[in-house]
Amino acid sequence: MTAAKVDTIVRGGRVVTATEVLDTSVAIRGGRIVALGHDEALPPADRTIDATGKIVLPGLIDCHVHLGPVYDDWSTGPVAAAHAGLTTLIAFAEYNDGETLPQATKRIADEASQASVLDFGFHFIVNNEPHILEGMPEAFEMGVTSFKIFMTYKKRPKRMCTDDFIAQVMEKLAALGGVCQLHCENGDILYHLENKAIAAGRVKPTDFPGTCPPWTEEEAINRAIRIGAMTGCPVYVVHLSTAGGLRRIKEAQAEGQRVWTETCPQYLLLTEKEMEKWGPLAKIGPPLRPADGGDGEALWAGSAGGHIATLASDHSPRRKASTGRGSPFPSGARRWRPWCRWPTARASCGGDCRSRGWRACWRRIPRASSVSTRARAPSAWAPTPISPSSIQSPSPPSR
Repeated sequence: MTAAKVDTIVRGGRVVTATEVLDTSVAIRGGRIVALGHDEALPPADRTIDATGKIVLPGLIDCHVHLGPVYDDWSTGPVAAAHAGLTTLIAFAEYNDGETLPQATKRIADEASQASVLDFGFHFIVNNEPHILEGMPEAFEMGVTSFKIFMTYKKRPKRMCTDDFIAQVMEKLAALGGVCQLHCENGDILYHLENKAIAAGRVKPTDFPGTCPPWTEEEAINRAIRIGAMTGCPVYVVHLSTAGGLRRIKEAQAEGQRVWTETCPQYLLLTEKEMEKWGPLAKIGPPLRPADGGDGEALWAGSAGGHIATLASDHSPRRKASTGRGSPFPSGARRWRPWCRWPTARASCGGDCRSRGWRACWRRIPRASSVSTRARAPSAWAPTPISPSSIQSPSPPSR
């Protein structure tokens, strides 16, 4: 009996799966991977792609992306991501004043469906506004199952959330079976240190990291974990940047608490020395960490050991003209303009991503939230939305 014909076979490459790297071929039908195997074992195909000398991966997911009016939009952002090898984006959505979460979900889904060339989904950013929680159950039914809270940015109206509000959000999400994502820095301390720096005239880009010391991330992570334990809500720490924060997360994981984290290429490959070269273009939050602080090494080890589940970009670009005005500490780092291209590594990392096995950082992609929608140009690998309640707590690796 002749096997059913497939649309495409990718042959000759090194195929990366969730568990291993194989010299094999990939068969695709209807936009989905249907088989792995040697050429003679696979059915005939309408098209064959020769991937000799190349790495072949399933469609990569970037689960931490900012798209919208002040960033890339839903047209330019996905195009840039596609050029970087991504096929699915899960972006942080924001509601407008006077808009409910269900209304915002429909508006942004309609906009993205018309513009995006990639598959997409949403997380929602929740400001310190209790009334917005009324629409959370309906938004959840529409497919948005993870919500993000900021523990810093006190100077931005309603952005920094109080511990009381964080507890309210977590209680709501625990009941719904959702996940609470948190930007973990102690906003009150950062507010104090930034004001002191401005008053003293210390406003050069190289002065910025000192206003966000590493311990402020660790302290906020501890609070997030404690509130998560109290409410029974799963906790996801975004853009982890410090060894201290990782230690606290590992402790919670060892105790069986549902705590996950991600880090970003910038924290693995770069240090605060980049501020000297790039100025405000290297300003990110949390900031790049000291070269001699051991944070980067700890993050590499945390990824290799499985304690860090995800590598994400935190893509949130501004126009260059806007990165040097309007704030004593202007910001604007791009994320999809790669610092190096693996396997021909170059630029700031000195080849670090190649020597350490960059692809390992992309393997453990957690099943994230959200409205997962087929866009106009379907990729070869289709994401499946999965309820966070089905995710098992990560186990610490054996040593």
